[in-house]
Amino acid sequence: MSGYYPVLTAAVFGSFFRVIINWFSTMNQKAELDKQKLAAELGLLKGKLNPHFLFNTLNNIDSLIHRDPEEASEALIRLSDIMRYLTYETTLEFVELNKEVEYIKNIIELHRIRIKSPEDIEFITNGDLTTKIAPALFIPLIENGFKFATFRNRKPGLSVHLLSENGIIVFETSNCYEKGSVVSREKHSGSGINDLKTRLELTYPAKYKLLIEEGESVYHIKLTIDTNADQLHRY
Repeated sequence: MSGYYPVLTAAVFGSFFRVIINWFSTMNQKAELDKQKLAAELGLLKGKLNPHFLFNTLNNIDSLIHRDPEEASEALIRLSDIMRYLTYETTLEFVELNKEVEYIKNIIELHRIRIKSPEDIEFITNGDLTTKIAPALFIPLIENGFKFATFRNRKPGLSVHLLSENGIIVFETSNCYEKGSVVSREKHSGSGINDLKTRLELTYPAKYKLLIEEGESVYHIKLTIDTNADQLHRY
């Protein structure tokens, strides 16, 4: 009996350690699955391109080919740059703002083709464009602005402002709409805005603020993101 208790104790501790090891193994497997799921969700959200925008752009380019071949060529180059950005840059976790700005410029310039007064679209950037940001993050806000903007009365019909200082990025869109039209937060906050909220929660949890304001004739969205490295949510 003298050797019984040590053997029993060793067996108990052995079982305990096996339970601990199995628990850690299960947690690691779960973490890896969560990581893969998160990566897949972000990949789907980043890779989205509004099909209406693509079809409308191709139609606009087609109408330009005979009327203004040079402008049609420039539009094709911009569309090619957009597709290249979505194909390669969005596979990265973060990109520099200057790349995102070029992407946004290409989107806006292709929208200008269909507007009688292209100057009614305003895009202003200020600050440090080397700050890193999740790629293709602001496009839902721009698409939302173009979808509901009117260019008939107040100028500009759509304004897009981006400010980057000390790792804090403020991105704002303001679009005019007809006073007599039915424009509601529900209409503006469609699937694109919902996808944006999902992506923000996945990438910048508790480090962003999305403000949506519906005025009498102007719809305003302001997104503020804290991108400081020690506060980023990484997977």
